[in-house]
Amino acid sequence: MKYQTKIAIVVPIFKVTGSEGIAHKVAKALSKEGFDVSVLCSDSMKEGERDGEEKSGIQIRRFRSFFSIGKFARLWFPKNEGYDLIHFFGGYAHPHMFFLDRKNSKMFVSPFYPLHPRKLLGRALFSIANNLWGKEALRKADYCFAETNEEKAWIKKYNPKVGLLPFSLEEKYFSFKKSKRKSSKGYSLLFVGGHIPIKNIDILIRALPLIKKNVTLRIAGKETEYSKECKRLARRLGVKNKVKWLGFLGFEEKMREYHNCDLFILPSKREALGTTVIEAMSQKVPVITTNRGGLKEIVPSVRCLVEPNDERSLAEKINEFLEDPKLRRSLGEKGFNKVNREFRFQGLFKNYLKILKEEISC
Repeated sequence: MKYQTKIAIVVPIFKVTGSEGIAHKVAKALSKEGFDVSVLCSDSMKEGERDGEEKSGIQIRRFRSFFSIGKFARLWFPKNEGYDLIHFFGGYAHPHMFFLDRKNSKMFVSPFYPLHPRKLLGRALFSIANNLWGKEALRKADYCFAETNEEKAWIKKYNPKVGLLPFSLEEKYFSFKKSKRKSSKGYSLLFVGGHIPIKNIDILIRALPLIKKNVTLRIAGKETEYSKECKRLARRLGVKNKVKWLGFLGFEEKMREYHNCDLFILPSKREALGTTVIEAMSQKVPVITTNRGGLKEIVPSVRCLVEPNDERSLAEKINEFLEDPKLRRSLGEKGFNKVNREFRFQGLFKNYLKILKEEISC
């Protein structure tokens, strides 16, 4: 069915991973449903043409950014070209929401509100933007979407019309055939994620000498300057041979790594949600992560949680899990069931589509 409805997905950066990945999934699914979908984003992390790009039937318009604090807080000026609905993903308190004329468009907002602790400067800047126009954007929204229940409760202070739309998994994660596990001596620990300081890869490496069992830590993700620091740390601690650097992995390679590991570990200082934890749980892998941000909501048990920045408590938790195969199997099953219930994109999008059609009467 072809709809005449024009929809704009507005997001500071347009990528398929992390929390911003839900914007990509929604845009692609709406296009498949027959809606006229455009993505408006800044030119952050992208070189080349700003107009005319098309992906999965979606028109992508990248607007020049003039000022930035980091990769996300950018000043750019998207244009409203007669859209029936504008859905802002992330950066709800950023200036681009202020400069985009709503005209007669309906407005949805997914704020990705940073409930986790931030540095002093970040908290100060966010507080200013939030008070100047962020809260008003939430109040004026026709509907809001949260990633977590904690964020949902916060949004309700400003707008009662709020539902859940977290990062979620497509059907390929549930239909992927599990590969036969490779035989190996010892246990395999896996980290998948960005190589940036907030992911605390160095804490995970510091925990290795404290682990009683014979383990290999396999680290996936595109390498950065921070990766080099972590490699130097591994050499200093004498655990260089216990760490394998895998680089960036495609979907099938990543799935095989999940299938071949005994534990998945994400020791982040903070996370809006924790997308790779959800991926690991979808493959029945027991997970250990920190009690920050959305992480504490997505795991199947508080037994999966540790304090960040504490290699001793992390090592103790790893030792506990490796000593108890029944615990690992139980948490692996519970994690899968939780993902199947709460983080399956097909079900979440069905509810989103229902709300969209009610709001714009298409």
